[in-house]
Amino acid sequence: AAPKGGGGQLPFKVLLTQVQALEIYRQRPLDAVAGANRSTEVADQYGVSPKTIRDVWNRKTWVRVTRPEWAPGEVAAYLQDSTRRSKHMIPGGRSPDGSGGGSLEGGSP
Repeated sequence: AAPKGGGGQLPFKVLLTQVQALEIYRQRPLDAVAGANRSTEVADQYGVSPKTIRDVWNRKTWVRVTRPEWAPGEVAAYLQDSTRRSKHMIPGGRSPDGSGGGSLEGGSP
């Protein structure tokens, strides 16, 4: 049966593994214009939405897993973005991906 709601998306949330998140991050285009189309292609490969892919690429999710792949400028930009670090926090001081917010040290993904 086809997924409900059209668009080929599954009717429930699909979680990525750490390995998948790293694979996705490594596929990020360095050209922002190319990224819009590429996120749809990668999303189809993993069965998630293009926004999920862009969130990995833009360091909004899976921070701890992808951090070793970041360029020095990406680290600086992430640390300066205090809004991002606090916006995605959930009770207990953790982000939805378990990254602990703005910290780049230790812990789970």
